[in-house]
Amino acid sequence: MMMQKIATFLLVLALSVCALPTEAKQKADPTPKERAEKMAKQLNLTAQQESHIEALNAKYASVLGKKPDTMKKSSRTYAKRKQQRQEYRKEVKKFLTPAQAKQYDKIRAQKKAEEKAEKAAKKKAEAKKKAKGKSKSKAKQADDDDI
Repeated sequence: MMMQKIATFLLVLALSVCALPTEAKQKADPTPKERAEKMAKQLNLTAQQESHIEALNAKYASVLGKKPDTMKKSSRTYAKRKQQRQEYRKEVKKFLTPAQAKQYDKIRAQKKAEEKAEKAAKKKAEAKKKAKGKSKSKAKQADDDDI
């Protein structure tokens, strides 16, 4: 009886520990102020530029968040959000110097490349996992055929 309780406790503890990393990845989106502060550091913005950017971030807060994984590129919502993000970027550039705008584009390109690489790695891992599952299934079927 005592062994069962200990085993159950250890199982629950192990499952809890396994669940922690996924929760850590799901951090909240930064606030408009936090976004403006980050941009201020990256682009060396003046206080006035930072306040304008913060106002834009607040105005476009709903489209600046992470893109939902379930959103399909063909959906109207996707197209609308994409258009709003483009409008946001145009408005941001109105408050930047040419050098800052160039740096802004460079940072965006780097971020886009990182996201693309991350997505490709995730897709590759899923394909590998799927292939591994199929090979296990075939091996089990071969074992069953031997019986």
